[in-house]
Amino acid sequence: MFFHFGIPSIISLVTTYGYAVAFPLSFLLGPIIVVVAGLLVSLGYFQIVPMFFVLLAGDLIGDSICYFIGRKGGRHLTDRFGKHIGLTPEKIELLGQRFKAHDSKILLFGKTQVTGLPTGLAILFAAGIFKMPYKDFIWFNALGSVVKIVLLGAIGFYFGQGFLRTGGKALGSITTLFFVAAFLSIALPFVFKKNSVTKSDSQSGGLPKDS
Repeated sequence: MFFHFGIPSIISLVTTYGYAVAFPLSFLLGPIIVVVAGLLVSLGYFQIVPMFFVLLAGDLIGDSICYFIGRKGGRHLTDRFGKHIGLTPEKIELLGQRFKAHDSKILLFGKTQVTGLPTGLAILFAAGIFKMPYKDFIWFNALGSVVKIVLLGAIGFYFGQGFLRTGGKALGSITTLFFVAAFLSIALPFVFKKNSVTKSDSQSGGLPKDS
């Protein structure tokens, strides 16, 4: 989430110290550690189920820390330091308006920001600032984290050795493509359903049907 290391260094750390280092790296490094973990699982260094839960726990704990920093620090904290993660006063106001109407959708969108650290981090802090109920935050965050780990882990598992040969240069574009596809597959059915209901109501004059 906050630091950047070369892929060979990450692989060396994880293969040397195992789950004990994979856990903190899952919220310090974000997507890249999931891809690396998928690669190492494919090579037989780790079991898929334990690694999945280690990555999930690390991701949720890291995101929860951001949430509670935002909830406790509030606008005072973001006014002072927010510019470093893209939380300008204008963006705070915009996020506030959107969170009131679409908090879960905004949070899920933040989980798709695999290459956009400021945007994803800003949304996590904003969830706390605007006091999104924590049970809702952790539920939707867990949903997004599971999708993220499965998709990025699969990329590492099946294509990780190719990324290793290129030094990870293709990671950003490929993972963004996967997440755009995943986000659209989740969002579009809701959009079409809403439009269908709106069209039906318009045709019927908004009146309930006779029983």
